[in-house]
Amino acid sequence: MYGDHYHHYHHDEEYYNHNYGHHGTLLLDDVPALTEFVGLDDNEPIVIGVFTQAELDEATKEAEALAEEGARSFAGEARVEAEDEAPASNFNAFKEVANLHSHMLRFGYTTSTEVMEHLKLKDSAVLIYPAKRYLGPTDKERIRFPSKRLYQNALQSFIFLESAPLVGLFDWRSAERALAADVPILIIFAKVDEPGSDYLHHEHHSYHDHGGEGEGSGEGSGEAVVAEVEAWKFDALASAVRAIAEAHRHDIHVLLGDKRYHTYELNSYGLGKMGMDDHSVGLGIRGGESGSDHYSRVLSKPFSSTPGETADGSLSATDVVVEALEYLELFFGNELTPEPEHRYDSHDYDY
Repeated sequence: MYGDHYHHYHHDEEYYNHNYGHHGTLLLDDVPALTEFVGLDDNEPIVIGVFTQAELDEATKEAEALAEEGARSFAGEARVEAEDEAPASNFNAFKEVANLHSHMLRFGYTTSTEVMEHLKLKDSAVLIYPAKRYLGPTDKERIRFPSKRLYQNALQSFIFLESAPLVGLFDWRSAERALAADVPILIIFAKVDEPGSDYLHHEHHSYHDHGGEGEGSGEGSGEAVVAEVEAWKFDALASAVRAIAEAHRHDIHVLLGDKRYHTYELNSYGLGKMGMDDHSVGLGIRGGESGSDHYSRVLSKPFSSTPGETADGSLSATDVVVEALEYLELFFGNELTPEPEHRYDSHDYDY
C-alpha cells in the first residue's frame, strides 16, 4: 500500500513510473482524491474497495497475528494448526489481489464516510469501473462485486471478467488480463487506427509495396504504386464486430489489433504473410488445452472499411461476424489444430 498521499501523483507519468507493482492500491481519503483517481486514465479499468474502519482494524489484527506466528516459526517453535483456517479478512483479500495485479489495472481504496456517501453506498463494497474509452452505449459504467465476503480467487475472477470491454484494444495488458480471468482471447488483426497511436498512423508501405526505396521508385519510375486504402476507425470496427463479443460474453475476450504494428504477434499466430496496407483481416485465438496455444485464420476476402457497406469483392461487417462466429464454434468444439510454436527471428520486427 502506498505510504504517501495520493495527491502527490497528479500526472500519469508520475503515477505509472512510481514503484507501483510493489504497493498495489492507493488511499482515496476524500472526494477530490477519488475524482482525480477515476479520471486519471479513461483507457484503463479501475477497481475501488470501500471498507469500514472495523474491517481495516480486523486486517491489522490479522497482520499482527501472522507476524507473531512468523516470529515463533523463526525461533523454532512448532506451528499450532487450527482445525479450520480462517480466510483472509476482506481488506487483506482485496490487498492481495491488488498487490498481484496492479501492473494490469489500477486499484484504490477508502474508509472515508464522505467518499462512501458520494458513491451512494451504505456499506462496504468493491466496485469495478471498466475503461470509459471502450464502453458501448448499453454497457454499465460501474459494477459491484455481488458478495459482502471477499475471497481472493473469486474476487480476482470477477474483476477480470467484468472489467473487460466487449471489444477492447489488443496490447500486453489486455492479453494478461484475459490470462488472469482464465479465458481465451480472439484478436482481430486489421488495418485499424488504434486509440493513442495517432503518431504511428503514417505511410507504412514496405519495400515490396513500393517496388524499392529512394527517388527512383513510385510514380514516374515504371514501378507499380500500391493505392493507399483507408484504415478502419477503431470505434467503427469495434461496433461492427460487437456481435461476436455479445455472443460469447465471459467466454472469450475480443480484441482489435492494428496489423501494421503487431508484426511479432502476427508471426506467432502464423499470420506473418498478411498484407499490411490492404483490408485483409486475420483472426488469432490464444487458448486451448494449454491456455496458450495459438490458432489463426485469414478471412476469405478483404474487409471493407466502411461499416454496413460492401466494396467490390470485400466482406461486409455482417460477413466478418459470421466467419468469426463459425471459427469460434470450431475452437470451442476442439476442432482446430494449434499453430506450430513460433521461434523469435530478427525479421519479426519492423525497424
